[in-house]
Amino acid sequence: MKLNLIDIIFTVLFIFPIISGFIKGFRDIDTKYEFLRIEKDVMTLISVILGVLITSKTNIITGIIDKLKDNIAIFGNLYGITYQIIYIILVLIFIWLIYRLLIIITKLINNVTVEPLLTLIGNITRRGGIKRRLFGGIFSIPTSLVNVIIAAFIIKILTLMPIVNVINPYVNNSDIYEKLNDKLISPVSNSYIIKEFPKIVSDSFQIKVVEVADENNNSNKPIQNNKDKKSPKIKEIVYYNGVTLDHGIKSSPAIKAEALRITNGKNTEREKAEAIYRWIGTNIRYDDNKAAAVMNNKYKTDSGAIAAFNTKKGICFDFACLYVAMARDCGLPVKLITGEGYNGREWVPHAWNEVYLKDEKKWVKVDSTFYDAGNYFDTNGFNKDHKESSIAGEWN
Repeated sequence: MKLNLIDIIFTVLFIFPIISGFIKGFRDIDTKYEFLRIEKDVMTLISVILGVLITSKTNIITGIIDKLKDNIAIFGNLYGITYQIIYIILVLIFIWLIYRLLIIITKLINNVTVEPLLTLIGNITRRGGIKRRLFGGIFSIPTSLVNVIIAAFIIKILTLMPIVNVINPYVNNSDIYEKLNDKLISPVSNSYIIKEFPKIVSDSFQIKVVEVADENNNSNKPIQNNKDKKSPKIKEIVYYNGVTLDHGIKSSPAIKAEALRITNGKNTEREKAEAIYRWIGTNIRYDDNKAAAVMNNKYKTDSGAIAAFNTKKGICFDFACLYVAMARDCGLPVKLITGEGYNGREWVPHAWNEVYLKDEKKWVKVDSTFYDAGNYFDTNGFNKDHKESSIAGEWN
């Protein structure tokens, strides 16, 4: 396994307490202190696991946030990174409450069991130095596990912060973090980032195919009966949220100027592609009202790149179209992908992008709609909440 910076950090956090415990040994004079310290480490670990499981399987945290939004004015407009920070703080408080409850329970148990156990361990460790050292190392394992889990949560929080992006390449290539994320961190992510915030994958993407007559390339009349032998040639026009793809990805002088500005000074195509992703994710807000209107077939507002850029809001198709427009303006080959995204309960229609990095000779997946939910630029976990993709359009 090839170690990177994140893997090295995890390895050191796990090994150091064990080595330290082995060197110091299980000292008889500190037996009670050591036992209680280890007990607290174990309770911390159990508290984190229980907190993750409970908050991921229930709506307890989102329920509290809803109450705060309804009753306290300052919380009325929670969204974006602020929502995430509040959620994380509440999860940590919930884990702390579980920890305090477990400590109370263990104290009651200690009154009956700790003294005999400590006496036994003390007798064993007095018989030889190697046994004392082995016990010192073994009893340090819970501390090592707690250190690694806490570090994993801290790294997850850092990847959610737009201002902290330098660690993302290391995180994406960390085998240890990937395993921890799959087994422990993802349940939290799936419960609040994908399911509750932001509501970026609502059922808000409509694709309609209209068959029109193409006689002499002049008619746009819908075909009423395809079985009519006298009908002219049939041409299909695909509408995405009420507009054609050509209309959706159309750029403007203002869009091009902004795209060139934000990529100015970027030396690689990866830097340019990621700069566009971050600009869209930071400046375009998800439009819940438009999402609801689209699902009711009410296309009162325009869709696509220009609409998103001018209004600074839109839904997944608008985000994806704007990425296409800005990428093309910067000379980056790009695709618009349609498929399904997971909203925590079900898979629903969604749109995102792929951009080609010529200097790396590969396509990378990008979802600027998901920007507030974490890193969705060329990340290993992309396919966990995106599937059944097809290419709606590709531009060189």
